[in-house]
Amino acid sequence: TDAHGNYEVNGLTPSTYAVALSLAAGQGTNAQAPVTVALAAGQTVVQHLVFRSPAQAEVVLAPPSTPVLVPTTLPATGAPEAEGWPWLVCALVLMGTGATLRRAVG
Repeated sequence: TDAHGNYEVNGLTPSTYAVALSLAAGQGTNAQAPVTVALAAGQTVVQHLVFRSPAQAEVVLAPPSTPVLVPTTLPATGAPEAEGWPWLVCALVLMGTGATLRRAVG
C-alpha cells in the first residue's frame, strides 16, 4: 500500500476479476458486495472499495477522587537580596581568616 492505503497490483493478464475486501477481525465490516472488474490489455483500472470502521469504544473520564488544588499565587522561589548578604560577608571573613592563618603558618 502507499501512504494513503491504496493497493496496486501489476502484471495481471487481461480478464475479468472479482475484487472484494478481506478484513481481519477488528478492522471493520465490508460495506459492499464484491466488484467485477474487466481488465483489457494495457489498461489501468482504479476501483474504490468501501468498508465501515468498527465502532469506537466510548471513553468516560471519572472525576478525580481527590480534588486538585490550584494555587492562587505562585510560590516565592528565591530569597530576597537582603538575605544573601550575611552569608556573603561570612564567607569573605572565613576566606580572609584562612589566608591569614596560611601566611602565619607558612
